[in-house]
Amino acid sequence: MSYFKKFTLKIVINDYYKLFRESKVFRAYFETAYTIEKKTEDELFKNYKKSLREDIKRGERHGLFFKELEIQHLPEFYKIYTHTVKKHRSEIIPFSLIENIYKYTKNKGFSNFYGVFLDDELLSGVIVVYPDEKTALALIQGTSDKGYKLEASSFIFHNIIKKEFEKGKEIFSFGSNPKDKGNLIFFKRKFGAIDYTYPVYIWYNPWYTEV
Repeated sequence: MSYFKKFTLKIVINDYYKLFRESKVFRAYFETAYTIEKKTEDELFKNYKKSLREDIKRGERHGLFFKELEIQHLPEFYKIYTHTVKKHRSEIIPFSLIENIYKYTKNKGFSNFYGVFLDDELLSGVIVVYPDEKTALALIQGTSDKGYKLEASSFIFHNIIKKEFEKGKEIFSFGSNPKDKGNLIFFKRKFGAIDYTYPVYIWYNPWYTEV
């Protein structure tokens, strides 16, 4: 919401492009998400780029391990998250929002928090949310500089995708990102992710004038 003018509403409706196309209070544009359909671990690995398979094996040799995050890990996760966002020149969300996602959605089964560690040091973390029973969506991610050197980012996503499919999810989504972030798109496609393009409609309050 912070990317749009005050008193605007961003909604995603897949079937009503023609309805809103000529509207003066709706602006329509397209976003692309990057998704993977359910596969076995062997099928996933075969579908990965060779360089990604090597990165994951390298992470294993470094001694990285994957587990769910506890609430005491959140400050450390937030630190590497903000570091990552600053590198990509994106907007940082407040710690209170991440804390509330954990407190009010994790125990109800609407989200999960994952991390990759070396010994006791958190190198990478991802918040996954479940918009429906079939889909797991990577919402927020962060990796430290040391984590990037040790392939923690590739390692964590491989383990998350595998775990979510084992839990019964049918689609894993990396979400969308700006078209000018080509390195992020390349990273997602290394996992065999396919493009899913959908229309987004933004409603502007016609009585609001920016001062």
